[in-house]
Amino acid sequence: MTASAPTTVATMPEPYRWHVHGINCFTVPKSIATGAFDARFPDRFDAYLYLCAHYDLLRVPHDTSHLLAQPFDMHRLEQIVCGDELGLSLDSERTDGRLAARVRAHVEQGALVLVPINKRACYYWEGYRQVDHANLLLVTGYEAPPVDRFVTFDGEHNVTLLDTPVATDHAWLHDEPRAPSQRTAGTTLRDGWGEAYSRFYATPSMLEQWNRAYDEHYAYLRGSFQILRPTPDMAVHRQRGPAQVLGDIATMVGARADAVDELVAAKFETLRRPEAMTAKERHRYVASQQVLATALARLVARAHGEDRARSLRAACLAAHRRWQHWAFAICVEHRRGTDGSGLPELRREVLDAERTFLRALEEFAA
Repeated sequence: MTASAPTTVATMPEPYRWHVHGINCFTVPKSIATGAFDARFPDRFDAYLYLCAHYDLLRVPHDTSHLLAQPFDMHRLEQIVCGDELGLSLDSERTDGRLAARVRAHVEQGALVLVPINKRACYYWEGYRQVDHANLLLVTGYEAPPVDRFVTFDGEHNVTLLDTPVATDHAWLHDEPRAPSQRTAGTTLRDGWGEAYSRFYATPSMLEQWNRAYDEHYAYLRGSFQILRPTPDMAVHRQRGPAQVLGDIATMVGARADAVDELVAAKFETLRRPEAMTAKERHRYVASQQVLATALARLVARAHGEDRARSLRAACLAAHRRWQHWAFAICVEHRRGTDGSGLPELRREVLDAERTFLRALEEFAA
């Protein structure tokens, strides 16, 4: 029997890049996977998830067992967003030494499966047998014997390919032609595609080998995998248009818009403590606010037009830049041997920018 995803899994809607936009290998596959159930779901997933990852709206403190060092529990946030906003269940299941059989059973029932792997064991990765790298592999289907292979979707992180220069006019990289002002000499495939995601195949023995290599080095999701599938509520969520989704987001923010200090208190504290995050983790987390800006802007554009979308995106990115300045100053303070508890002026600038953004978002409340 051959089974596939409910609908086609598309590539990312925006050319996001790991180091620029702060996306990560464990959240991006889930965003992509939601699009198999409805093409509008990835933007909703990103908007809700990154909003709650930067503002303490759901009060889910960080779980230290997670791979990502962030102020809030991303594992729990992903489950909440999938269930409450998309009508999808995101569950974990033990492998019990039968990973391939369990994954096959789920995909044959129309679910999507996410398997943690160590790319050190992946023959196609440039760090093969050299560098441990945790990743979440999206499995979208299975082809029965004599083929006997899984259909997977993964970001290959192929530096040599993605950094290849392309011609100045690279409209062929995009779904729609780019205007001359958007074409940049010396651009690369990475500029047009982001961190390229592609479909390829893995035999059951490969999948199990990659997963075992993960379990040997990482605690999060050790001995388990995740399943994404629809619930009876999905039909209701598919009926929600962009204006209603945006209105619900704005209402959620508006209920606490006057308490901006409280909404970002955990973010300030986590970024301030040198033991909570490395400099690289701090940069990636702060950068991920750009994903929120883009996802919200796409919702606004569909519901209220491009002008309002650009305005809201600009306000969100202005707040992001203030965080960048503050986070950089914190790194300098850490190098000086202080805990970064000072910097009151930069902190005020962050809060002012956040108030401006949240008030702009609140205007879309139904």
